[in-house]
Amino acid sequence: MKRLIYIFAALFALTSCTIYEADEPNPDRYARKAYKLMNEQITFQLHVLSYAQVINQYAQADETERYAIEDKHLPRLRLRQTDDGWRVMDGDDTALYVIFDTPLDEVGSIWKIKQGDGAVSNKYWEIECKGQNLWQIRYASDFYSHSVSLLLDVETGELTEGRLCDTPIYEYTTTGEGCIDQNVEVASPYRTEMDIVEPVRSDRYIYTSYYGDQVARYSFMEGLLSFKVTNTKADGSDASTFLCKITGPQQQKFIHNPK
Repeated sequence: MKRLIYIFAALFALTSCTIYEADEPNPDRYARKAYKLMNEQITFQLHVLSYAQVINQYAQADETERYAIEDKHLPRLRLRQTDDGWRVMDGDDTALYVIFDTPLDEVGSIWKIKQGDGAVSNKYWEIECKGQNLWQIRYASDFYSHSVSLLLDVETGELTEGRLCDTPIYEYTTTGEGCIDQNVEVASPYRTEMDIVEPVRSDRYIYTSYYGDQVARYSFMEGLLSFKVTNTKADGSDASTFLCKITGPQQQKFIHNPK
């Protein structure tokens, strides 16, 4: 199984985790768990944007350039053209199904992306070009135990010179909001709401292992995020609010109940 599939499978598994107050009596540990889940979700969206940007390069390249793009960014994957876009193939399996009719870097262009063969309608992305080097990502996904929604504005900076399977291909600066909503059927359902107060800058992955798979998280370099975590079985009076100040790779400071 290739790293792209590792990342997707592990991220979907991770975001089904419920935040339990009993498990996290220390406020900083509690905040770190909420931040970690949202960090992984933002990473997931930026990873898909990187794939879309590589596909856009590939679609506009000649045959020689396409070989170079595949060798650098898709050494274990292949792109296959369809009537309305491209499939990212992992062996005989479709990892991503990408639908578009205009280039990704054309203002107003909207790309629709689904996981797998495109038949699953409850996991999708829309990536819209909002300006030069600026894209908006809309993501929505429903699972048995939870749902995820994000609206992110992402500006690309310098090329990282990295390979897509190992790093993002650009430096990214991200703003926006998101929510992870646990299903009421789980034992202790929580809603985690996030707003990016000051832009988050990222330019690399860090890899950690979950369930034997390798999953990527962005090593955020700077930014400020606000969180509200609510037990949806309660009346909302126990909501926890905090700020997360990012001061360097894997360095965060949590400010609880900010004024």
